[in-house]
Formats: sequence, structure tokens, C-alpha cells
Amino acid sequence: MFVCLLFSLILCKLGGTTETVAPPVISGTTPFDESTEVTITGPAGADIRYSTDGHNPTRLSTLYTAPFTLTTTRYVTAIAIKNGVSSTVAAKWFNKRSDEDNEQGL
Repeated sequence: MFVCLLFSLILCKLGGTTETVAPPVISGTTPFDESTEVTITGPAGADIRYSTDGHNPTRLSTLYTAPFTLTTTRYVTAIAIKNGVSSTVAAKWFNKRSDEDNEQGL
């Protein structure tokens, strides 16, 4: 108990806090006909990492630098990373109408 109390006091003296990072916001039209432009926004100063293959992104995933275009149905996921802290995963399905029609047998 003494060690835990001492650690807590040191953490308080050093200004230690538990930092959280807000998840990014993924925007774009869905369903779409031919293509859709995807925009991802996040907290100021954060790096945004994303994936379009359905997997959760990591610190090594593609760095978001500009809007990108999708032409097929995709599941986009993204995280924000700031000061070494990662956000929770944001996710959004982008469905191409012709893909939906094919799945329904139309």
C-alpha cells in the first residue's frame, strides 16, 4: 500500500494524468453509385491511421493525408494517435449500389 500511495503522489507531483484521444470521424456518401470520396478528421495535432480492408488500424497502418476515393464496397476503419496515445477505432461501411444489387440477386 505504501508503494502505491508513493507512486500516486509522485504521479500527481509530476502532473501525470490519463490522457485520452477522441476517435476520428469518417465521412463520405453511402450507398454510392460509381465512387465516393472519403474524408477522415481527428483531433488537432493527431496522426490519423486508417485501413480499408476491414482490419483495425495500427500505428503502422496507412497515414491519412488527404481524402481518397472508393469505387467498391469497403469497410473503413481509423484511429487517431496523439502523444503516443491511440483513440478507439472509428468505422464506417461504404456500400456501392451495384454491389448491393448483386448480393440481392437483382
